[in-house]
Amino acid sequence: MLSSGRVVMALALLGARSSGAFVHTLDVPHNSDAPHTISTGDDAAYTLTLVDDEMGKCLDGTSPAYYIRPGAEGEKFYVHHEGGGWCYNEADCVSRSQGDLGSSQYYAASTTNPQGDDGTSPSGYLSADPSSNPLMHNWTSVYLKYCDGASFSGRKEDTSATGLYYRGGYALDALLADLDANQGLSTATDVVVSGCSAGGLATFLHVDEYAERYTSANVVGMPDSGFFLDWDDEPDVNYEAEMTWVFTAQEAAGGVDKDCVAAHTATNDTWMCMFAEHTAEHIQSPIFPLQSKYDSWQTGNVLSPWATEDATNAFGAELTTRLINTVLDKPQNGAFLDACHHHCGNFNVMVTDGETQATAFAKWYNGNAGNHFYNQDQAYPCDDCCSANPAA
Repeated sequence: MLSSGRVVMALALLGARSSGAFVHTLDVPHNSDAPHTISTGDDAAYTLTLVDDEMGKCLDGTSPAYYIRPGAEGEKFYVHHEGGGWCYNEADCVSRSQGDLGSSQYYAASTTNPQGDDGTSPSGYLSADPSSNPLMHNWTSVYLKYCDGASFSGRKEDTSATGLYYRGGYALDALLADLDANQGLSTATDVVVSGCSAGGLATFLHVDEYAERYTSANVVGMPDSGFFLDWDDEPDVNYEAEMTWVFTAQEAAGGVDKDCVAAHTATNDTWMCMFAEHTAEHIQSPIFPLQSKYDSWQTGNVLSPWATEDATNAFGAELTTRLINTVLDKPQNGAFLDACHHHCGNFNVMVTDGETQATAFAKWYNGNAGNHFYNQDQAYPCDDCCSANPAA
């Protein structure tokens, strides 16, 4: 039972860190009636919950975890999947298991900013400042820690040859079950599913799972920088093969979009469902991707070392075409496609058609957007495209 293994960690002293005697571990009973303290403002703390589950594990076998900051509109949830790339072979995963992207052993008990800079205010979609985050600043904010190396998708029941746990899909199940039982997610009215980078990919892969689980809520996806192309067009670029290894080794067929898997089973290429561009056409839930057409991670890791100006522009044109054909062919979807050379972030910085990502998403979510496709249609390089005040 999840209730027997659930551990909520909180700091005894304001501003204390995770080490030393300042950390207290509290056993919280299943379905506890203890009231939540509602804090607002950017200095409100996120507290850590570790979920001890028989199947859901980090790579090293430690418990999956989430941070949570209750909001004044507690029935509305922003759920963020942490990013951090993938591990592409067994040795890579062993190395990953020794740090925070593969183990929960050293997670801080509390933080003001789960994005990594404790003591600072979280930015963008995690911000509690309405000027930065107009729609979700006072929602309950959940930050799912990423410790499986496969965008919360692995469902390998036995351990790997080196004793690793490829169980990110089971970990996601366990985290959501705990959020349902103890944080009110099961009775949410609104759920925005999001994440950045590998967490953005997780949003594409799992948003329909959320919609099927929370049938009484308005569930949408807002993946940030998660539209990774199935790109294998350059010499010595093995990204497709690397992601195929992730999918196969972690036995992710049962942990990604089921309609995509069904569509690719007969052709024996279900590995394609590890890519957002192949998954997107099967997603039934409304989604609003935030994406750079010249995504700096993809140009640096997938296109490089052939990322010339011409090649980058060609890549951007191809990404735009594929996003239009797979995401925007459904009328309920929208997108903010910028031309800034970046990866993740800039939620309330870049401006296209008079809107930032934050205001464009809010208008789309509330049904007030006359334009669902915000396209910063500029050639690379475009430094002004990264500015809040782009040149005319």
